[in-house]
Amino acid sequence: MTLRSAAAGVWLIAEQFAGVPEEDKFKMISGNAARLYGIE
Repeated sequence: MTLRSAAAGVWLIAEQFAGVPEEDKFKMISGNAARLYGIE
C-alpha cells in the first residue's frame, strides 16, 4: 500500500461515514472486528 492509496482510503471512509456518530463509526470500522478476533 502506498501513502497515496492510504490517503485515498482515509478520504473514502470519511466520505462514506459522513454524518454517522463517532461511536457507531468505531464499531463499524474496527470495534466489531476487534471483538470478533479477541484483540480488544
